[in-house]
Amino acid sequence: MDGQEALSQALQRPPDLISDVMMPHMDGFELLAALRLHEETRTIPAVMLSARADEEAKIEGLVMRADGY
Repeated sequence: MDGQEALSQALQRPPDLISDVMMPHMDGFELLAALRLHEETRTIPAVMLSARADEEAKIEGLVMRADGY
């Protein structure tokens, strides 16, 4: 699934959990930012999963209000 499709589906039927960083069209950080803008998806737990394990990526995810990285 790509990030744009994930956003569309989440707005129609909010999921229990969002996770992923590396997606086409809209990455996980962009998806998380978009979800946090909408009242109905603002509180969905987001655990970012990625091969990017460097400190900068972790900080970016947590600054964007991910619940875990």
